[in-house]
Amino acid sequence: MNNNLIKLGALVAFLLAPMTAHADLFSMYVSGKGSYAAGSSNAFNHLDSTVGAGAEAGLELAHVDIWGEALNMGGEQYYFTANLGFDVSFGNKWRFNMGFYTGPIVFMRPEQESDPFALSGTVRSALSSVGIDPTMVENEYNSAQGQETELNRYALGWNLGRLRLEVERELVPMVFIGMGGQVSYHMMLTGAAVAADAKNTVVEDIDRRYQLSTMDPNLSSDLRREMGAKELETDKMGGMNVNVGAYLKVEI
Repeated sequence: MNNNLIKLGALVAFLLAPMTAHADLFSMYVSGKGSYAAGSSNAFNHLDSTVGAGAEAGLELAHVDIWGEALNMGGEQYYFTANLGFDVSFGNKWRFNMGFYTGPIVFMRPEQESDPFALSGTVRSALSSVGIDPTMVENEYNSAQGQETELNRYALGWNLGRLRLEVERELVPMVFIGMGGQVSYHMMLTGAAVAADAKNTVVEDIDRRYQLSTMDPNLSSDLRREMGAKELETDKMGGMNVNVGAYLKVEI
């Protein structure tokens, strides 16, 4: 009976050996990849395309993973992430990788051309009627437009939790082909939202100084709308994003 149990245990160990989880004390890799990237927050509206190509590189040290990716999403639009966490792998020739990470996420797009800002005739007249020079408001806006244009190029955030699953096949020693994806919960902030909040602060300051709401209840709202002023909505910064693709990896 004991011999049968020993034999059964040996057989189970033999069958499970290829699927034994393992993590290297030290390894590093670089890969070329193509990915689909999309998300639920406004930051992902910065991307004209959801498909991009780029590279990923990382290292594992004492079972801790550090890796980053850079994707060109077309039209001089870029998607970057940096990631810190851990993973576990199963198998040898065929490998299944699972990891959990956190880290920053950045979008960058080219500078957008913009025309000089000008108030509508109705708002100009309304401002003049309460003693505010509308040209002064326009000049202040246009003098800061360069800063706003730069802010509009970026969206910044943090993947609070990022789960990654991959399946890959070893082609030759140290070279793998695979496919996989990540799903993340993030907090994202666009430069456009920061600029809109700054303009909202300006309108609030003008409102306090000149009592716009008291003299004309609609003027403050009209000025906000024309300037693109909007209070930052922190409750809308959270969202989900996914990244799915294929890659060719060299690992040492």
